[in-house]
Amino acid sequence: MNNAINLKPEDKIYYYNRGVAYAKPCQYQPAIKDYNQAIRLKPDYAEAFYNRGTIYSEIGQYQRAIKDFNEAIRCRPDDAEALPWRGLLMTNLDKYQRAVRL
Repeated sequence: MNNAINLKPEDKIYYYNRGVAYAKPCQYQPAIKDYNQAIRLKPDYAEAFYNRGTIYSEIGQYQRAIKDFNEAIRCRPDDAEALPWRGLLMTNLDKYQRAVRL
């Protein structure tokens, strides 16, 4: 993948695919970096927003995750995966915030 990026650094799919590869063994920071680059190259890249959102969810950055799921839904309104993730996070985040207030 690195060779492909070196040959064609403007191709979003290479960054996206490398992000997927990093995410599988839980190398979240390099994966986020690659998803960021894919999104810079294609600002309406729903899949990159979705995948980055799942990582943010995994590492407890729920507000960022919700923001990414919102963007994925904006880019692809019929996204059947981002909608339930966003709903679950919003529900869990609200419960957490209520618990902190008690």
